[in-house]
Amino acid sequence: MQPAGRVPQPAPGTSAKSPTIMKTVCLLLAVIAFSSASFDAASQEFKPYPRANISPAQWQTYFDEVRQKHGASVQDIEAQRLLVYIDSVTGTIYGFTKAGHPAHPAWVSRKPEQRGDSIFMAQIGYFAGEEAPFAKLFREYQELNERMNEELARRQSQASPAGGRAAVSVEVPHSLSASNQDKQWQPSVEQRKRVLSDVLDYLAAKDKRNFSEAYAKFTESQKAAVPFDKWEADMRAFYGDAGAAERRTLQRVTWYKNPANAPPGVYAAVNLESQFSELSLHCGFVAMQLQMDGTFAVTREEENSISKREMAKLSPEKLQQVRAQYRC
Repeated sequence: MQPAGRVPQPAPGTSAKSPTIMKTVCLLLAVIAFSSASFDAASQEFKPYPRANISPAQWQTYFDEVRQKHGASVQDIEAQRLLVYIDSVTGTIYGFTKAGHPAHPAWVSRKPEQRGDSIFMAQIGYFAGEEAPFAKLFREYQELNERMNEELARRQSQASPAGGRAAVSVEVPHSLSASNQDKQWQPSVEQRKRVLSDVLDYLAAKDKRNFSEAYAKFTESQKAAVPFDKWEADMRAFYGDAGAAERRTLQRVTWYKNPANAPPGVYAAVNLESQFSELSLHCGFVAMQLQMDGTFAVTREEENSISKREMAKLSPEKLQQVRAQYRC
């Protein structure tokens, strides 16, 4: 097995970079939002070993390091036997196999790299088990990168020349609520794509202060519960304090079918974190309901935030309590 940085023929353990053109707005289609702040001294080493074939002990050491630094971001994708961690500073995504995965123990790491006017998704991987299933896993992630690049190009071509949308993440883990009675039901591929597209359009309209356009994306029941004049006033007050939206990071989508205490139907709760110019913390969720025409409309929204002034007054212990309360 060659060292992990071999190019240009990507192979298991190599670094694979796929260029996409970045125009005015940087839209990263990963489980992160790209930050030009990039890599600091505390960030996890992307290429820890010179060769892709490692020992189980080396796998465990690296896994423990990533889990210790980014454990709060973990996504347990049971159906694929994967644990995914996200470094919100560098934008790196770590996909570790779990026991029962054919390639276990192995991992694949991916991170965005900006070079000039282009963004590259760098990919690298290591395995301590059998090479063949690891090679399959590595190729699957490469294919995912290619789909991300295609979607990125499509969304960038639709972005306004003025760059009215904040940098966003549109590929996130999907899961079913444990409360669903129908355990066999799954949202379709089109529904997964559509809910992300619709929630991003809603957020973009708000961030551009086009509140009438954003309000039009409410369900009829939400409009009845929240009059436009009051909602618009609340939004103007919020953005007046929060400042410009600089980043929207979609974290996960939880699907519900015919939930209790709600009208029958299909719902998706989209959790997100955001970065605003005058806020130190912002998180929440947007609940979307499937409509008759296949689109999704906003049926509920929750936002929690801490201003930079308020953050300066909080002790580390109090901040931890607030994060737990806000689920940030």
